[in-house]
Amino acid sequence: MKLYAGGDKSRRDIQALVRNNPDEDWEAIRTLCKSYNLDTYGLF
Repeated sequence: MKLYAGGDKSRRDIQALVRNNPDEDWEAIRTLCKSYNLDTYGLF
């Protein structure tokens, strides 16, 4: 939802999410986002 919303606050929230969850499979999440045509803006 944050990727869809966009905006500076949403990007900061995503960055915090990534920092606080370093063990997540970010590649799989990135692939899922792409399947919904969501740009990850290089945030993860």
